[in-house]
Formats: sequence, structure tokens, C-alpha cells
Amino acid sequence: MFGFSKKRDFERMEATFIKFQTLVFLFLKDEKYNPHLSGLKDDERKIFIGALTNYLFATKARKEHLEKFEYDEIRDAGDDLLENNYELCEIIVQSVKVKLLITKKHPEEDLRVGNYSAFLMLRDENFIKPTPDNYDALLYKAYQWLPKSVLSQIKSE
Repeated sequence: MFGFSKKRDFERMEATFIKFQTLVFLFLKDEKYNPHLSGLKDDERKIFIGALTNYLFATKARKEHLEKFEYDEIRDAGDDLLENNYELCEIIVQSVKVKLLITKKHPEEDLRVGNYSAFLMLRDENFIKPTPDNYDALLYKAYQWLPKSVLSQIKSE
């Protein structure tokens, strides 16, 4: 019985994690909230947003990202966004913790948490350990502060 419940909890958190990845990706597309897009061409923006999303969610940068942008540029932009947006930082810290739980279930995931941002790791102590309930509550909280331009791009649940 305990194993089934734990599996269901992992699946629930994994589903919420995917929702957060989508919401953050959509959030990063808006130059109003992501000043690091300034001066980039449309094709560069798409690549940079993908690279930034991967960085924030502790996923290895793809070859196409690193062919266009230096890793330090991606890292610095990500850290800057986290430093200047507490809500985004909370989402990312909790999501990286959830990813650690999920990757125990899927060890083939290419996880970069070991090399993850020193900035983010310093802030880790400010946030509680994620559970299915408080991670879902964080999603609800995100729906309250995310701009309408982001929320209008997703289907309501």
C-alpha cells in the first residue's frame, strides 16, 4: 500500500513539474519579464528561452543552445532572473527538489543539480521540502501572480 501511494505522489509531483516548466517557458518569452531577450533576433530568442528554461530546471544545455550562447551567459541571465523575482525563485528551487525525487524514479534523466547555480543553492534553505500538496499549492499561487499574457496561452485545467 505504501509503495502505491508513494508512486502516485511522484506522478502527481511530476505532472505539476511539467506544468511549471511550461509556465516558466511562457513567462520567459515575454521581454517585459525577461530583459535578457533585448537585442536578440526571433530565432535567437527561441534558442535562448529554451536554454534558459533548461538551465533553471537543472537540465543539461543542448548542443544547439551552446552553439549559439555561452553557458556563462545563460547562467548569468538565469541567476539574474531568480535574484530579481522571488516567486520565480521559489518555483525553481522547489522544482529542482522535485526533479531530484523524480530522477530517482527515472535515473536516466540528465540532471545537472550537482553543478547547479551557487545562487540557487544558497536560497534553498528559505523553502520547505516539497510535498504533493504544497507543490500543487505553489502552482495555485503561481496562477495568482503570473501575468495574463502567460496564463492566456495555457488551457485551463
